[in-house]
Amino acid sequence: MIQSIPGPPVLSLMIGTGLIGGITASAVGAIGISVANFAPYYLEMGLDLETVHRAIAIGSGALSIVPYSGFLIIFNNLTGLTMKDTFKNGFISISVTHWIAMAVIVIMAQFFM
Repeated sequence: MIQSIPGPPVLSLMIGTGLIGGITASAVGAIGISVANFAPYYLEMGLDLETVHRAIAIGSGALSIVPYSGFLIIFNNLTGLTMKDTFKNGFISISVTHWIAMAVIVIMAQFFM
């Protein structure tokens, strides 16, 4: 299903990796799953190794900052803050920046592939 996302292959790879990051609440977990399961398929499609690496690395963080994220829970416990205090800024600083980087990667991949 992830591989059938319309658009350039690099976009579907990043969105798929981002969705896995959101489900697992872990960018590292999303990287492990995507490298093992998606990378071979996208390499066969003709994406170069560097593009696949960057797409997975950047896409993994796009949705990984969710309320049940281990990072966010530990951060809040260490600082004594609440989810209400930190989620908005965490979402902007992590998810939004990853989505911007994903747009740049898609554009760059279209020009240089």
